[in-house]
Amino acid sequence: MKKKSVDVDEKVKKVKKVKKVEAVELGAAELASKCEMSEKDMKKIFKSLVETLETMSVGSKFQIHKLGTFIKRKRAPRMARNPYSGGKVEVPAKVGIKFKLSNTLKDL
Repeated sequence: MKKKSVDVDEKVKKVKKVKKVEAVELGAAELASKCEMSEKDMKKIFKSLVETLETMSVGSKFQIHKLGTFIKRKRAPRMARNPYSGGKVEVPAKVGIKFKLSNTLKDL
């Protein structure tokens, strides 16, 4: 089976940014219908997951079996280029969460 080549710009356009509250509601509604749970209970699960990820310390890991691992990392400050003016811009240090997909899902 041949893989279909997709332009990178097409992939970027398909990604929709949502707020944390919207993500919790969308995810809870979708999973609640599939798992035969109430949407209220699923929202509690999602909210507790988000709260756990927010309160993690840098370097710590949170693993969900057969789903993946969330790792809180600190990113060093760096120099970037402004695409409009071409000038250099300093990007400050940030703390972010990296998600590593489990091998079980990679194989699907």
